[in-house]
Amino acid sequence: MYDSIKIEFMSGYGSIDGMGVVTNTVPQDIKTAMNMIAAHWYQQREAASEIDFKNVPFGVTAMLEPYRNFIR
Repeated sequence: MYDSIKIEFMSGYGSIDGMGVVTNTVPQDIKTAMNMIAAHWYQQREAASEIDFKNVPFGVTAMLEPYRNFIR
């Protein structure tokens, strides 16, 4: 017989207030960068392309740089 385990995990931005409601605290720079990536992928949606999709537009990288955390 196996014992069950329940794991709850929350990540990213947001907080839960006293009423259990999640408030959105995502910085505007991150929202804009997400929209820029989505637009880039939409514009480059061909089945075959010479473009390397692992690279994102330079503006996105610059916008997200202040939010990167490195664990060493």
